[in-house]
Amino acid sequence: MVRLIGVGIVSGACLVHQFTSLPALGPLLASTAFLTLCAVLLSLLQAHQASRRAERWLFADAISCLLWAILALMLSICWTIYLAEGRLADELAPIHENVVTRLTFRVTSMRQEREQSQTFQAEVLDPVPPGIPRHLQIVWQDTPNQMMLDSDHSQESVDRKTRRTQVLPGQVWRAALVLRRPHGASNPFGFDYEGLMFQRNIRALGKVRGQPKLLSDDGYVSFSIAVDRLRQHIRAAMLDTLQDARFGPVMVALAIGDQNGVSQEDWEVFNKTGITHLVSISGSHVTMFGALGGLVALFVFKRLSFRGKACCETIPARTIAALCAMVVAFLYCLLAGWGVPARRTFLMLAVTAIAVVFKFPFSANHVLLTAAALVTVLDPWAPLSTGFWLSFLAVGILIHVASQPIPQELKASRVRLFLHGLKEATRLQWIITLAMLPILAYLFQQVSLSSPLANAIAIPVMSFIVTPLALMTALLSLIPLLSPVSGWLAWLGHQALVWMMYPIDWLA
Repeated sequence: MVRLIGVGIVSGACLVHQFTSLPALGPLLASTAFLTLCAVLLSLLQAHQASRRAERWLFADAISCLLWAILALMLSICWTIYLAEGRLADELAPIHENVVTRLTFRVTSMRQEREQSQTFQAEVLDPVPPGIPRHLQIVWQDTPNQMMLDSDHSQESVDRKTRRTQVLPGQVWRAALVLRRPHGASNPFGFDYEGLMFQRNIRALGKVRGQPKLLSDDGYVSFSIAVDRLRQHIRAAMLDTLQDARFGPVMVALAIGDQNGVSQEDWEVFNKTGITHLVSISGSHVTMFGALGGLVALFVFKRLSFRGKACCETIPARTIAALCAMVVAFLYCLLAGWGVPARRTFLMLAVTAIAVVFKFPFSANHVLLTAAALVTVLDPWAPLSTGFWLSFLAVGILIHVASQPIPQELKASRVRLFLHGLKEATRLQWIITLAMLPILAYLFQQVSLSSPLANAIAIPVMSFIVTPLALMTALLSLIPLLSPVSGWLAWLGHQALVWMMYPIDWLA
């Protein structure tokens, strides 16, 4: 039943995205309430039969599973329509388009640096003028001799080298903006820019006119803003440590998930060799650090004692390890920007940890579908992302292929066990490549023939050398006294990346 409910939740969100206009929510809610009543009554009848030890009616079990699956589908449809109606109502009125409007807004995201501008997301503060959406994406063009009007914040917020005002998450500005609705190309097979903006809940684009005024600065007004502010400080510290390193933006992308600094030439090489998934913070990175945190917690907790009694006799060490793995994975996902791959992996780890702690009989398929359902509930627009389907499909293939037990004779020898693990990793790489080949060809109209060999080179280097060193550089670069250590770690990780790129460039 868990699998059917998960499929129903994901299918409901996908079904709404196919509508050209949203249906009325009232009749759907009434139908959902009726289905809920039927499903509850049938479940109570089955429980009554079980208490009387009566013979179970298999047809009733099938009807009950089907009812709960349809109920999950209807609830997902209603939830997605409710959120979509809120976004559609928050739109820019035509009277305000391409007109200068003075607004007070709070910066809600990291700024993205461009050659002559910076872009960031913002939320319009109350009172919101009628016809003005609350959620904006703002472009601030550089101007000659750009200076702050508010002298109290000039030293803190202006870059002395470029004279560019450095916008930070949590700052409140008063500015004149020229607003327009997001528009994409009409080509039916082109990139859906308008759909992407709607998916990100960006309902209007604004361009700064004149000189904005900084009203206040509160970097801790919300949890998400505090996290983005920390990520922006980490990015600045890492770029200062890396200086003008050739692959410095790649290391920043591996540490905090910010890919905007990676050059187009590098993206072409990554796409041709099929290692794009390694440049972003993927599920494998989250799983690796979560597992590392769990193993460290398991090692430490097994050796802790209190008043002569081992702690693991009171609380199972596996429980502590599972909880620590979940906490480490959550912190890493926050640092990565909480994208769809990070969310998917964290929720899979969270479901697994809960199953371990409470000893639920969850199979791998249950974990996969439960995570997919939770991702869809948190963000009904996540299934619109191609990465959503590719990541879950790849994990599903790996689960089914890698479920074979290790032969007993191999456990006696560490060398034979290592060779067996290397052989299995190679086999899994080939299987996942061949299995994803037709899907990638259909979605992107291209296939990387060098992907298996490139991934065999890049996966161990990126996962076990470059990514850990990039993360340590990010953390240590925030501490001024440890700047020599962070510089040395940055150099070491960058050199490993440089040497890895020689065969990757040749394969491209």
